[in-house]
Amino acid sequence: MSFDDSFKGRIQELCKELNEPFMHASYALENELKELVFSLDKNVNIAIIGQFSSGKSSLLNLILGCDCLPTGVVPVTFKPTFLR
Repeated sequence: MSFDDSFKGRIQELCKELNEPFMHASYALENELKELVFSLDKNVNIAIIGQFSSGKSSLLNLILGCDCLPTGVVPVTFKPTFLR
């Protein structure tokens, strides 16, 4: 399963949870999440820029929900890295 499928699945699960009567989710939030699910089929380029050892790889690992990028005290991803 790719990251896109996994992330899209998480958003869809969240949409289902928000439909529970006790959640009282706003109509606007539900619409935003539904639009997000549809927009996930498009490619998006995001640049993460920062100084040495400022947590860029850690941030991406957190967002992706996996340890896809190496992290450490010494530079380990010192050149442009593209994730697909």
